[in-house]
Amino acid sequence: MNLNVENGDIDNILEQLLKGRSYQIENNKIVLLAQSSTQQNRKITGQVIDENGEAIIGANVVVKGTTNGTITDIDGNFSLEITSGTQLQISYIGYHPREIAITANSSYLIKLTEDTQILDEVVVVGYGVQKKVNVVGSIATIDAKQLENRAQSSVVGALTGQMPGVTISQAGGQPGVHTGTIRVRGVGSFGATPDALILIDGIPGNLSDINPNDIANISVLKDAATAAIYGARAANGVVLVTTKNGQEGKISINYNGYAGFNRATALPEYVNSWEYAEALNKADGVTRFTADEIQAMKDGSRPDEYANEDFVKDLFSGNGFQTGHDLSLMGGSERSQYRVSFGYLNQNGIIPNNNYTRYTARVNLTSKLSDKLKMTVRLRGDNAKVEEPNLAGSVDGTTSDPLLTMIQQSLRFPGYKPSVLSDGS
Repeated sequence: MNLNVENGDIDNILEQLLKGRSYQIENNKIVLLAQSSTQQNRKITGQVIDENGEAIIGANVVVKGTTNGTITDIDGNFSLEITSGTQLQISYIGYHPREIAITANSSYLIKLTEDTQILDEVVVVGYGVQKKVNVVGSIATIDAKQLENRAQSSVVGALTGQMPGVTISQAGGQPGVHTGTIRVRGVGSFGATPDALILIDGIPGNLSDINPNDIANISVLKDAATAAIYGARAANGVVLVTTKNGQEGKISINYNGYAGFNRATALPEYVNSWEYAEALNKADGVTRFTADEIQAMKDGSRPDEYANEDFVKDLFSGNGFQTGHDLSLMGGSERSQYRVSFGYLNQNGIIPNNNYTRYTARVNLTSKLSDKLKMTVRLRGDNAKVEEPNLAGSVDGTTSDPLLTMIQQSLRFPGYKPSVLSDGS
């Protein structure tokens, strides 16, 4: 504030500067007096209503920047002790919040408008869609943006930990094996298969059959009301997958790619072969390995008979290189829209000679034939190649899975047996 006064009275000058603030002059010093809080605090009342003029029960009314607040009663009314010059914040679920400045009025009528972005959000329920505001069942949803943030080769991996009440687990990381298990609110039956029913664009399918980049939305129906639509198959929940459609406008081309490596997070550590031999002699109380044999394990003088191997580390020695590429084209007119996508995935396992390659293609067409008739076309194709090691015969008859057998035997076989002889065999 600028004030130019010549030969003026000090009292007039202070009145202009302080504009009504209380003060006093003591020993040639100007002392500002604190304003009385009793003069500033006052009680206001009001009512909070919606766009139709109906009272909103339980709306929050708070003085901005403080914890001083209240909620509206059954008639939408409220009363509050406030300080002059403050602002009120009014909010309620499903409505846009408002801020109003406190004036000299003692009564206020406050109108809140609906937040249509929240209430009009569409979720997939059964064989159709509903606005989220009308849904009374328990539904968990995830959209394409949340899936795209994860560089995953399978839908099961991308969904892990994304939805409350849905437990997803994968028993292993073998390339090409993307099944996993989906449990909705735990295990509902111990006598029957507890897996959820999976529908892709309304057709029963498997999550391993679809490219994650083709998904627009996933809804999980978790309560018993789903049985009214799908019957007994929905007893353990329903997973509804909706794929992406074309959009009206010029052609749009999108590309998404990634590359990375997989490795074993932790492997067991084993003692040396001669330490194993010495411990076995002591445990059995007999001499299974002579001193010469133990020495041969240490110095490697008889490599075709005794060695110091770590079969687990040798088995999980791959770098696990993985890369994925997706290309999509979309566009259309007012009456017809299309989306065409192509995908490529290559996974190398951390176990040698264990690789997976997949090519996918999808065509989604939507045509409005008349005002009352719409045609939707869904075409999908894929080509996958799996390479994995095999065994000449069963080992101990433990399992028919060759990879699982190899892993089991690598854990059980002692390290003194050589894996490769000196002649390379």
